[in-house]
Amino acid sequence: MGENIMKIFTTIITLVREHLSRRADREAHRADPDFDEEEAERLEQQHEREEELLGMIGEVISKIIVQLQGNFLPIFQELVQNPVFLQLCVCSHTCDNACIETFG
Repeated sequence: MGENIMKIFTTIITLVREHLSRRADREAHRADPDFDEEEAERLEQQHEREEELLGMIGEVISKIIVQLQGNFLPIFQELVQNPVFLQLCVCSHTCDNACIETFG
């Protein structure tokens, strides 16, 4: 079971890495001098989809924690050492909300 769980977390790390990249792209678009209201609406829709993705990731992690109980601790220790996971927990309020949902 441990190998399957690690595969799940490898996928989660990949999803988070892609999320962070898309977030950086959105922030760069906002800094563009040609940024307009239409672009703002499009970016807000993307932001909402990203929120849904983070919520789903949080649900998956929560379910794994419930299933593994105390056996999750070694996996958690490995996770928090991953810079991508840490970046998720120390960035903007959006990411903080994802961590609160996951560990709250």
